[in-house]
Amino acid sequence: MDLSELVTACESSPTSPSSLVALLTFCEDTLSNTNSPISPLLVKALADTARNQLGREKILDGNLVQHICSGPWSGDSSLVVELCRLGGNLCYDCPLGRETVTQAGLLGKLSTFLPSLAADSQSKVWTVLPAFLHNYCADNLQCLNIVQQLAEVTAVHFVNNEEAMDSSNTDDVREVTEVNESALESYASFLAGFSDHEGKQQFFSLPLLVKSVHSLLSISTSEETLNTLLELVQDLCDDEALGNVYVEHGLVTLLLTKIDLWPSDLVSSSLDLLALLSSHSSILPRILNPSSPLHTAVTAWFTSQPSPHHTATAALIYGNFCTTDASCLQLLSTTIPPVLVTLLSPSSPHKLLHAVIGCLRNLSVCQAAREQLLGLFLPEASCQLLMHLSTGSDHTVTPKLLSTVRLVTQGDQTSCARIGRDLNLVQGIVKIGQHSLVPALNIEATRLLSSIIRYSKDNTVVENTIAADVTPLLLGLLNSPHPQLLNEMLVVLNLAAANRPPNAKLVEQIDSEFLASKIVDIIKMEDCPKEIKSNAVTLVNNILEWNMTEMKDNFVNSNLKDTIFNFDSESELSKNISRLLC
Repeated sequence: MDLSELVTACESSPTSPSSLVALLTFCEDTLSNTNSPISPLLVKALADTARNQLGREKILDGNLVQHICSGPWSGDSSLVVELCRLGGNLCYDCPLGRETVTQAGLLGKLSTFLPSLAADSQSKVWTVLPAFLHNYCADNLQCLNIVQQLAEVTAVHFVNNEEAMDSSNTDDVREVTEVNESALESYASFLAGFSDHEGKQQFFSLPLLVKSVHSLLSISTSEETLNTLLELVQDLCDDEALGNVYVEHGLVTLLLTKIDLWPSDLVSSSLDLLALLSSHSSILPRILNPSSPLHTAVTAWFTSQPSPHHTATAALIYGNFCTTDASCLQLLSTTIPPVLVTLLSPSSPHKLLHAVIGCLRNLSVCQAAREQLLGLFLPEASCQLLMHLSTGSDHTVTPKLLSTVRLVTQGDQTSCARIGRDLNLVQGIVKIGQHSLVPALNIEATRLLSSIIRYSKDNTVVENTIAADVTPLLLGLLNSPHPQLLNEMLVVLNLAAANRPPNAKLVEQIDSEFLASKIVDIIKMEDCPKEIKSNAVTLVNNILEWNMTEMKDNFVNSNLKDTIFNFDSESELSKNISRLLC
């Protein structure tokens, strides 16, 4: 029987071992006893046989792959197609297949043979070769050094393919090169399979690999392929060093060009990728400067606002930009900050609010920027949004918003008094702070209230906040291990406790046993500055002067007297406390 008859017999009885053995014996004999170039039909028969587990096992039991790799190859792309099919099928979910392919030298021989093929972007080679590599590398986490040469040869084809596309746009060339989308999809799938492979960073830094990714993003029109590539690049650019490599090869310019052409899902992925790149400190100055296309784009996204996602990305990028006083003041010299403030609206999507608030918070960290931000009515817009958020349960953006208000109003008596005199607003902030399941909410709400009391210098604000149940929040943060936070609470508690007669609700809500215990802890803290400990002693004195028996007894029973004496035995304040605790 000749080859075609043997193949027909196997196809007629796919589960027949005898038909399979007859075919493989024929192939073995043919390969062993001829010096002629290997027949594509023979390799095709083996590739078809390797599509099922039995066929793979029988082929791997012999030396067929070794014979194929040691025999002469003709310069025929159909042979390469079948070689890749055979290799891919043998490697499919089969460690032995991968080992056999490696030992036979199939990858290396393909690497040296492929450049001799006639250039043809439509050849099926460029679809089956990446598929073969994909199967070889699947679950083969240490394979990158082995496949590098063949991967680079493959990458050259796709780089040249883009160049051919570019040349077809000139007046001298009338024939337009068609895009082989199935090949692009196969190659993208191969590249995307390296999420956990050793040496991934080095592999994807190879210039040819970088150029090939750029090429596919440039010429592919398949949403599926482009989405695969964008997810891959997003993963790669999470590494700052790799991000720099792709930026160096024009990634940002390419994305900005495509954003106006691609469908919405791809645009969203591109915007997220731009935001990620801007989060790397070494990349941001390279891509965002007065002469960069990204600068022009993000400015336009603020003014024209093509979509909330565009505007959110612009805010994220400028939020990453505003990490120094100089950068903050530079942004404040533009028309962007007023737009940011107007976006602090309940009607803005949460993703947009998150980005806008993050940018405004970073601006508010800059002390020199606060006066201008106050002039833009940032506190008023923020507080209106806080009131809205206090009525709901979604507090995704609330912690940063609270922090923004605290920073921008810090030290500004007028703003703090205006907020603190609005009892409804104060009650809303307290309500937010009572969300004990979200620690950041409790901390940021309490710090804002503390700052308002401290800087308003207004007794009405003190009374309003106490009436709104701020006291338990202030006491709760005395559990913090951070001296700065402790001091903020101690200063405000002192302001509240200094009034005579003391506020009845403050007296009611002061847990003197808990407070005494915390003050002992604070005074004994090794890394706590003396000034903060002195504020704790002052609070003890203020409360003792209320002359309330139960509180005095709790202070006496807490070892507070000895703790204060050991800390400071000479000051008049300490001596007065000793007398009061007798």
